[in-house]
Amino acid sequence: MENLQTLIDLGNWQRLEELLDANFATNQGDDFFYIECIYLLQSSLLNGTSLPTTEFERVHRLLKKVFEKSYVRFGDNPNYLFFVGYFIALCDWCFGLDGLSLSHEMLRRAKDLDSMNPLFRWGYSFSTEQSDAKKLSLELSQNESVLISIASKGLAGQYIADTIREMPYYLDLPKG
Repeated sequence: MENLQTLIDLGNWQRLEELLDANFATNQGDDFFYIECIYLLQSSLLNGTSLPTTEFERVHRLLKKVFEKSYVRFGDNPNYLFFVGYFIALCDWCFGLDGLSLSHEMLRRAKDLDSMNPLFRWGYSFSTEQSDAKKLSLELSQNESVLISIASKGLAGQYIADTIREMPYYLDLPKG
């Protein structure tokens, strides 16, 4: 299968859209394929100040399309709910949303579906500013095996792992 990152780096939006349409039509691609695609498209939008307006609009439409179709397919998958819910919290407009209610709902559902997963508990607590968010942030930032596992989930996972590693500095917590 073609590399998503390469297609995006080359700005080959037509080929990327064809690949995604084929995957949707044949029910291919696991949750992390779509999580990675959503992360890369969102990153392109957020870093896309140099994109011509027409390309920016095309990437925006493509991200919304991938989100809408993948949400139908993976709306009960805790990994998908966590990662995409977190990314929506970063920039809801990228997904055609106005507000964080869907993000919070997705993060809550991920936590409810896998309540023993510290990442899912952290995501919900942090995004909704729960009282245990700082404690969970510190615990996760000091758990290298969990961070390595998260980082193994592609660029989206690496982004989340790096974010968690930085939490003690961001939240002014004791450093590990």
